[in-house]
Amino acid sequence: MKSTQDNTANEIRKYCYSLLNHRDYTKAELYKKLTARGYHTEDIEAELLRLTDLGLIDDRRVARLLLSHYENSRCLGIFACKHELKTRGIDRQIIDELVFTPQREMEKALKAVNKKTTHLKKYPIYVKLKKMYELLSRKGFDNETILQVLKQYKEETQ
Repeated sequence: MKSTQDNTANEIRKYCYSLLNHRDYTKAELYKKLTARGYHTEDIEAELLRLTDLGLIDDRRVARLLLSHYENSRCLGIFACKHELKTRGIDRQIIDELVFTPQREMEKALKAVNKKTTHLKKYPIYVKLKKMYELLSRKGFDNETILQVLKQYKEETQ
């Protein structure tokens, strides 16, 4: 006869498997989903530890995948990427291990600006520059990168 603790562990395990079959989750995201279902903290932590040991939960892998998505698809800057990773429950230490290069920041910023410039043709240059500054700022780029991109854009259009 199985104990209720074994049944709870099996329920947690099955639920985690069903979630992980659809996409990768961070440990914090799974923990939040499991607590919302009413499982006990000790049971959750034990099962998450087991799944981590098996390699089914890997916050570093999830962080790399998310960073790639944020940088390539959404063209986010370093500040926005770090904020998004933190909200997904990635540990600060793992975020600090990720590599952010100034060259890559410039590439992403230029890509974001190039997407936007087709919509800005009708505006005078000072309005274009203002709108680009606001866009890059919203996307989490630092001032130095923004100013370099705007300078480069201004030189190319003259």
